[in-house]
Amino acid sequence: MKKLFGHKNVAGLFGIVMSLLIIFTSLFHGGIVPVYAEELSNNVITGASLTDTNGNPFTYQIGAWQPFRINVQYKLPNNTVHAGDTTTMTLPVGFSPAQPFQFEVKAGNDVVANGKIIDGNPAKVVLTYTSYVDTHSDIQGSFYFNAQINSNTQTQTGDIPVTLTVSGDQAVVTAGTVKFNPPKVEPVPLIKAGWMDSSDKTIGHYKINVNQTNQAMVGAVLVDQLLNPGVEYVEGSFRVLEGVWVKNPTGTDIQFTQERDITAEFANKISVQGNRFTIAIGSRPAGKGLQIRYKVKINYKAVAGEVFKNEVELDNNGQNHKYVASYKIIDANGSGEGYKFAIEIKKTDPNGRPLENAVFDVIRARSEAVVGQLKTDANGYAKLDGLLLDDYILREVSAPDGYSPAEDTNVRATDFDSATKTVTKTIINQPSKTSISVTKQWIGKGVNSVTVHLYADGIDTGQRAVLDSTNQWQYTFTNLDEYKNGNKIQYTVKEETLANYDSAITGDMANGFKITNTNTEKISIPVTKTWVGPAVASATVKLLADGVIKETVTLNAAGNWKHTFNNLPKYDATDGHEIEYKVQEEAIANYTTAISGTATTGFTITNTITGKVSIPVTKVWIGKKADSVTVNLYADGVKIDSKQLTAANHWQYTFTNLDKYNNGNEIRYTVKEETLAN
Repeated sequence: MKKLFGHKNVAGLFGIVMSLLIIFTSLFHGGIVPVYAEELSNNVITGASLTDTNGNPFTYQIGAWQPFRINVQYKLPNNTVHAGDTTTMTLPVGFSPAQPFQFEVKAGNDVVANGKIIDGNPAKVVLTYTSYVDTHSDIQGSFYFNAQINSNTQTQTGDIPVTLTVSGDQAVVTAGTVKFNPPKVEPVPLIKAGWMDSSDKTIGHYKINVNQTNQAMVGAVLVDQLLNPGVEYVEGSFRVLEGVWVKNPTGTDIQFTQERDITAEFANKISVQGNRFTIAIGSRPAGKGLQIRYKVKINYKAVAGEVFKNEVELDNNGQNHKYVASYKIIDANGSGEGYKFAIEIKKTDPNGRPLENAVFDVIRARSEAVVGQLKTDANGYAKLDGLLLDDYILREVSAPDGYSPAEDTNVRATDFDSATKTVTKTIINQPSKTSISVTKQWIGKGVNSVTVHLYADGIDTGQRAVLDSTNQWQYTFTNLDEYKNGNKIQYTVKEETLANYDSAITGDMANGFKITNTNTEKISIPVTKTWVGPAVASATVKLLADGVIKETVTLNAAGNWKHTFNNLPKYDATDGHEIEYKVQEEAIANYTTAISGTATTGFTITNTITGKVSIPVTKVWIGKKADSVTVNLYADGVKIDSKQLTAANHWQYTFTNLDKYNNGNEIRYTVKEETLAN
């Protein structure tokens, strides 16, 4: 083990002790006197008054646990108050502090003292002064804090005086009186309360009192819903307590006694979905009730006076019960004044003419919630009151006819007039503009370009557009006035006339116009009939357009075997493709048909006579026969076939399937035998 103190260490320690003694001796004998914090003995509280939590005077009766404001005036003596000194004010018995339990007393942006409210019976308010009091004189001002009647400890009714007993000289400062005549209460199936957290304004607390009648519960289901945007349940904060509900001795309150935490029993019976939760309470025996507690989190910095609402619904044994609870953000010495502020707007055109029927959403910037709407009257005026002191966005959701919606208008909390609590914004609307589009479609062959004119209420505006392939046959007329003298302008388009085209305009201003040009070019198709061989009395010819019979004509000698199909559309009226024309002839017996030509050059139909013949040949011998002979068949003197005749084929043969005609002329068939010796 090492020695903690050696000779050298002892000597060093002795030196340190002697040095400290010298320092303390110098402090006391050198004229520097220590200052100790103390309770001020003289009364620095010069006055007090009562208002509601929004700062308004009130003479109405209040209920138990209903916060009100105690406004205090103070004045500090010069050169006697130091940092750390305190002033303590004691409330009468039966009053409890209301949130927040801590506050600041300020002079401008400087903190003069930190205030703290201590619960008890009686409750106390303690001011602890900062170093500000050591460097400033003639310090005076005011502050406020919140209090409420405690129904469990308050024994008085009627007009109850509210006083502040100030420590030191025990001076009693009268703030005023509150009217308190609490009614007798009866147990109810469902009731709820909420309040702000004492140290974190973004946290709210709720408790739901269930079954104060202590009756049996059958198939009970409780549904809770948050009614403010930007608020959510705090995960893990849910608690379910079981206890017995009893009246307090005065019958003015229902108290929860013999409470027992049974949250674990509901681990799988609590379902949270967004801004609501459901508890499947089920069936429970008589004699006890429930209390459900939980917290909520505000996802933005709420301002003093802001109200948060919540709704709860209980279905039990076939009966339904609802209750809406709320709590308010309460500040001690804060700047919030509640829902007292108003926004006015004046809506005009660029020339200052008032505009009616402009509709705006009023959006609270910090929560992004729509808190109301403004709609201007005939004077272009609109007002929305009941607002908190905060930043807002005015968003035009419906502009007057003939005008474009204005850009968002920002309203800052600093814009509100401190006296009237109102801000006025003049918002100017520009005349609304519109665009008209036009598209060109061709059915059939088109031209190189077309010119389209824009008309407003039937009058040519002088604006025109040339449509061609370079702009894909489309154009948009832009920056057009939408209204004239309060009436919506009717825009139309017209096309300069094109020869050999039909023009059809469809569509409207909203969807754009479409000009369809159909090529109306006509053609004629001649057809001529020729015969190879003798002609028959007539022939029937059909004209086909894209394979579909369009016309039928009979050709004969009286018409010189000719016909012309006239006034035929060159292009299809549906999709504009060039129609394919053909001719077709009804079959003629014993004639073949050959069609030549095109729709452009005309068609020629050639009919050639057909027919078959057979030529028999027989060999007759006079005298001794040879073994065989060869017989040749000639058509118009031209050898076309040959056959050998023998005893085996009985010296005979028939040439079959021979054409009867050649180019319409009957063929002369002959046979010749090849020469035989002897």
